Amino acid sequence: MLDELLIANTATYSPDGQNLHDLKQVNFVYGSNGSGKTTLSRALADPGGHPRCSATWRDGDALECLVYNSDFTRENFAEATVPGIFTLGRDNVETREQIARIKEDIDTLETAIRGLKRTREGEDGTGGKRCDLKELRRAFEETCWGYKVAHDEHFADAFEGVRSNKVRFCDRLLAEHGTNRETVYPFDALKKRAARVFDESVETIPVLPMIMFDDLIGSESEPVLAMAVVGREGIDIGGLISRLGNSDWVKRGLAYMPDTHSECPFCQQTVPPDLVSELNAYFDETYMSQIAEIDRIRAVYRTAGAAIAARLDELLEQNSPYLDNDSLRAEADRLSDRQELNARQLDRKLKEASSPVALQSIAPVAEAIQALIDDANRRTREHNQTVENLDAERTRLKAEIWKALLHDGAAAIDLYLEQKRNLDAAVSGIDAGLASKGQALRAKERDLAELESQVTSVEPTVTKINDTLASFGFTNFRLATAPDKAGFYRCVRDNGTDVGRTLSEGEKGFVTFLYFFSRIKGSLSQTGMNEDRLVVLDDPVSSFDSDVLFVVSAMIRSLIDEACRGHDQVKQVLILTHNIYFHKEVSLDHKQTFWIVRKTRGISEITGFERNPIRSSYELLWEEVRTPSLNIVTIQNTLRRILENYFTIFGGVDRDDIVKHFEGDEKLICASLFSWINAGSHSIMDDLSVATDEGTARRYLEVFEKIFVKTDHAAHYRMMTERPE
Repeated sequence: MLDELLIANTATYSPDGQNLHDLKQVNFVYGSNGSGKTTLSRALADPGGHPRCSATWRDGDALECLVYNSDFTRENFAEATVPGIFTLGRDNVETREQIARIKEDIDTLETAIRGLKRTREGEDGTGGKRCDLKELRRAFEETCWGYKVAHDEHFADAFEGVRSNKVRFCDRLLAEHGTNRETVYPFDALKKRAARVFDESVETIPVLPMIMFDDLIGSESEPVLAMAVVGREGIDIGGLISRLGNSDWVKRGLAYMPDTHSECPFCQQTVPPDLVSELNAYFDETYMSQIAEIDRIRAVYRTAGAAIAARLDELLEQNSPYLDNDSLRAEADRLSDRQELNARQLDRKLKEASSPVALQSIAPVAEAIQALIDDANRRTREHNQTVENLDAERTRLKAEIWKALLHDGAAAIDLYLEQKRNLDAAVSGIDAGLASKGQALRAKERDLAELESQVTSVEPTVTKINDTLASFGFTNFRLATAPDKAGFYRCVRDNGTDVGRTLSEGEKGFVTFLYFFSRIKGSLSQTGMNEDRLVVLDDPVSSFDSDVLFVVSAMIRSLIDEACRGHDQVKQVLILTHNIYFHKEVSLDHKQTFWIVRKTRGISEITGFERNPIRSSYELLWEEVRTPSLNIVTIQNTLRRILENYFTIFGGVDRDDIVKHFEGDEKLICASLFSWINAGSHSIMDDLSVATDEGTARRYLEVFEKIFVKTDHAAHYRMMTERPE
C-alpha cells in the first residue's frame, strides 16, 4: 500500500512541499476547486513528470496505480476510439476456477514473501535479522572500544589509524583475529618495550643529493679558449692587421664605420671606398661562429656555477648531522673564488678573442666537495639502516600488542563471531527462501497470464457499460467494439455513427467513469486483470445530476468496502473531492484518513485530521473563519454566506435592524456585508471575491463578530469559533 506521498515544487506546492503520511486503506482529501487536489492525482499518475514528488510504499511493494481525473477523461475521449478493457469471460467455468486457485496461490506466495522480508528487515527499521546483526555489531564495537580506551595511553602508536573511529578499531581487531600468529606477552612487559621502541626522537635522515660539476669542468678544456681567434688572412688588409696584432682593436672600431664616406674612427682620414668591404670580408663566418662559441661557453659556465652555488647553499641549510658543514663551506668559498676568476677570464676572451686564455681547474675543489657529501651519505645510510631495524622492531611489537588484546578479549570475540554466524545463516536462509518463493511466484504469474489470455474478452465490458447507461436513461448513445481496430471501443449513436463531439459534459463524464470503473476490474491487455491496485478518484461526481451521483457514490462505496476487506484487487483508495454531499455519502469511520487542502496566498497546504472534518456546508464556512492562515481573497464571501444562512434564512432577522447597531466605518462595513446578501446568494455572486489586504480583512472579521454580539447571538459565535466565554 501507499504509505506516504510527498508533493513538492510542482503547480501551487512549495519547494518544501506537503506530506500525506500514515495512509490507510481509504483516504479522503477535501478541497475547493483550484486548491491543489488534481496535482496530487497527477503526481501518482505520472511519477516521472514530477521528480520532486515521491511515493513511499509499505514493504516496498508498489501497487498498480489507476487514476481517474480530468486528464483521464480528456485522454480517453480525445480520439475516435479508446482501448478496450479485457475482463474474464463466462464461457469456461473450469478455467475461471483454475484462475481463482492460482490467484490464491499468488496471494499466499506474496504474503509469505512479505513475511520473509519482515523477518529479514523488520518493521520500520527494527526487529529484523539484519537489524539484529547491526545491533550485535554496535554492541561489539563498544566492547572493542573499551580495550582501546584502557590501553591507549601506552599503545597509541600500535593503534595508529584506528584510534579515532570505533568501526575501524573493531575491523582491525577482527582482522588481527584471523591473521595474527604472534606470541602472547603480558601487558606490563609490552608497556616497557613500547616506551623504548616507540620513542619518536629516532628517525631516518634523507640522503644528500650529489652535485654534478660536469658542465664547469668540461668548459675548462674547450679548444676555442686556447685559440687566437682572428679574421681571414688572405684579404689584402689581413696582412697588415696580422703584422700589427690589433685584430680585436679593429673589430671594435668597425662598429663606428657605418658607410664608405665616413672618416676613419682611428686617424680621422677619409676612408677608402673598399675598406669597409675588406674589413667585413676579414671578419668572416668562421670568425663569427667562434665568437658565438665563446659566448655560449661563458653563459653555460655562469649558469652552471650559479646552480651549483644554490645547491651548496641548500645542503648547508639542511644541517645534516653527518655533514661537515665547516669544511663544506670552506670548499664552497674556494669554488666560488675560482668560478669568479674563470668567469672574468671568459669575459676577457669574449672581448679579446685573439688572446688565448686558460681557466683554473675546479676539479680538485669538486672532488673535495664530493668527498664530503659521500662521507655524509655513508654515515647517513648507516644511521638509516639502524632506524629501519627499529621499524621492524616496532612492527613486531605492534603485532604483539594486538595479540595481547585478542587474548584478553577472547571470550567476547568468540561469542560475537558465533552469534554473527547464526544470524548470517538465518539471513542466508531467508534469502534462499525469498529466491525460491520468488521463482515460484513468477511461475504462477506466467500460468495466470496464460489462462487469462484464453478466456479474456472486451465484450463483457461493452455489455455491462451499455446496460448501466440504459438503466439511467442514457439511451441516445452506447459503446461498441471498433470494427477496424481489434480490442478498442468507440461511442456510437443508435444508427451506428460516431458521436463525435456531441456528448454533453454529464454524458461524457458518466461513460468515462463507467469505463474507468471497468478498468479497475479488468486490464488493457489480455493479462494482468488480477494485479493489486491503488485507485485514485479526483472529483468523480463533478458534472453528475442527483440520480447519477447516487449510483456513482454506491459504486465507489463498493470499492471502499473492497479495499477495507483487503482480499480483492483494490487494496487502497484515495478520493479527492470538493462536493460535501458526495464526501458525506462515501466516507465511513474505519481504516480511513482525512485531509483538507487549502490554497493560501497562492500556496497549497494540506492538513490532516484524526476524524472526518467535513460535516455540513455551514460548518465548513465557519472552518474557514477558524483557520489561522486567513484567505483574504475569499473571506468576505465566507462571512456574508454565514450571515445569510444564520440571520436571513434561519433567523429571519431584518438587515436594517442589525445595521442600526453600528456607527461610522463599522456601519458601512456591516451594511456592505448585507448588501451582498440582498444582491442574491444564488447567483453569480456566489463566486464574488473583492480584492483586499489582510488589514481590511481583519477589520471585516471584527465587525462580523460584533454583529453576533450586538444581536445577542454571541453564544453561537463562540460555539462555532470554538472560543471560551
